[in-house]
Amino acid sequence: AFLGKAAADLPGSTDETDEEKQAAASTYTTGRGPDLRTDMMHYHPDHYFKAASAGQLNIQHPPGEQAKKWQEQMGLFHSTEQALQDAETRARLIVELRSKCAVSPGCQEDAVIQFAKLLHRQQAVQAPSMTVARELEQLNRALLSYRPNNAFYNYDLADSVMSVATLEGSTERYPEVLHHYERALAADAEVSVFDDVTRYKIWELLILLSNERGDEIQARQWFRRAQAAGYPWTDINQLPYPRMYQPSFTAKPYWECSDTPYMKYMCELLESNYPIIKAEVKALLKNKPVARQAITFTESTNLIGAGNWTQIKLANDNAQTGELEWSDWMCAPGGPFEKTCDILRNHNQWRAAHTGTAK
Repeated sequence: AFLGKAAADLPGSTDETDEEKQAAASTYTTGRGPDLRTDMMHYHPDHYFKAASAGQLNIQHPPGEQAKKWQEQMGLFHSTEQALQDAETRARLIVELRSKCAVSPGCQEDAVIQFAKLLHRQQAVQAPSMTVARELEQLNRALLSYRPNNAFYNYDLADSVMSVATLEGSTERYPEVLHHYERALAADAEVSVFDDVTRYKIWELLILLSNERGDEIQARQWFRRAQAAGYPWTDINQLPYPRMYQPSFTAKPYWECSDTPYMKYMCELLESNYPIIKAEVKALLKNKPVARQAITFTESTNLIGAGNWTQIKLANDNAQTGELEWSDWMCAPGGPFEKTCDILRNHNQWRAAHTGTAK
């Protein structure tokens, strides 16, 4: 839904023209939740597969073709979930789906969804490939043809087009990226299907990509619309995730451990346990199969000129609660980071803090 609010009532740039202010006066805010009539068009179908697999949703079809098709869809979903965790299985399933989708009658929506998931995972665990990036764009474009107003499909297509553009080193396709991000935001404003992290990423990229292509007017418009939607930003060059926004902090390139009490505490905790952490990292790197499973490429890998930007995630933050969710297999007894996780989880006075991704 659109929420009208006068741009003049908001903090921000004061040198906009009347036309710019008028264009920025409406914004997208979180809409009502989907109902039974609309939810299948707006939620990602994979959410239903996950819910059914976890026993949270019971979908029954009368005996016949529909029941058989549902069983096949769930079978492919489970195969894909297993392949996401195993490189050899993933490579084999990618070849199978690529062959199936390349010939008539091609793939149905459910197969395209799983194929796209596999390629997205492939891009995350290796240096991003232009060939795979373009293939992923084609798949996401095909998915959007099934549900043109689906928030997730518009978001995924925007992401894949941006990946191709980034690998090309060009901003020529940014207008298409911005178009689909805006469509995703508009769909979410109708039915409220995104989490806070996804909404933040869209607003941030609408501003950053507009700026990057040299359209300062459009960037300012999106900035003011984000403010109207409730984002606490006061400077177009500083767009932090709201849950981590600290108005009292001073922007500077490097922070000393002594700058805040909790930073001082965490520095001392890590330094005092450095030998333990170092030993577990070295042991992991020597165990090649385990290392391949533990080390992933960040989404920012394609921003560097050479080499790879890798990470070992011991925990992720929950998008809804902000609480840390620790890796079961890395932190389990006998796991590669059993001692490190114990230090951070059980001997750390800040262990319950809401935070970003722990690496």
